[in-house]
Amino acid sequence: MIGHTISHYRILSKLGGGGMGVVYEAEDETLSRHVALKFLPSEMSSDASALERFQRESRAASALNHPNICTIHEIGHQNGHYFIVMELLEGMTLRERILGRPLPTEQLLELAIDIAGALDAAHARRASSTGTSSPPTFL
Repeated sequence: MIGHTISHYRILSKLGGGGMGVVYEAEDETLSRHVALKFLPSEMSSDASALERFQRESRAASALNHPNICTIHEIGHQNGHYFIVMELLEGMTLRERILGRPLPTEQLLELAIDIAGALDAAHARRASSTGTSSPPTFL
């Protein structure tokens, strides 16, 4: 995928992956900005229930507007590839930050308040994930 263009997004590098897809950094050639592209795995593209869940969760997430929730820009499909275009988050994940080290209490409380606010916003819009794993929490 690296080096290919899907729609108007040129794929630059792989960021990671999991059960519900692979995420790449891409350049939006129309708006000259970097974004994250999450692709539904090809084996799930032919599974009607997985595809419907992917689209439903994407639409629900795109309806959220909160400073602690990643912005969804677009849901797309091209040449059999289903994808979500979202804000590219930089920095470290919560998992990376706490790896083997306790957080200072003040920082822990600040993070807990931010995470709780994001969860509250998602639940208020009935947009909580039904996936088997939680998305990365960025700091």
